[in-house]
Amino acid sequence: MNKTTGELTTSNRCSGVHVVSRPNTVSYTVTFEGDMDVDPTAAQASYQQLAEWELAQETLEWRAYNADQTYYRSGEGWLSTTEESAPQDGFAPFSGTINGSGIYSIVPPVIP
Repeated sequence: MNKTTGELTTSNRCSGVHVVSRPNTVSYTVTFEGDMDVDPTAAQASYQQLAEWELAQETLEWRAYNADQTYYRSGEGWLSTTEESAPQDGFAPFSGTINGSGIYSIVPPVIP
């Protein structure tokens, strides 16, 4: 997940020529990759389904787990890019990017 926080800058009589900044809008993207499966299970989406969602510009619900699956991030977004490669040795890799829309959650919350 790549997150960017924009900033709101201002100055006033108290700060003089010094700029005061605060966090403002947050945008994020989620990248993913995999191998195309000609017979996906019920818990998987086919590459054809991903292509149809991208074409229809549908908002999707996504979830990404950390390596040891102790927490995950989830949210909504739309597919902004998908790429596929020609099959080699029976595998056809693909990748894509989801542009986040709205607030994302961390479950369970990670408290610093």
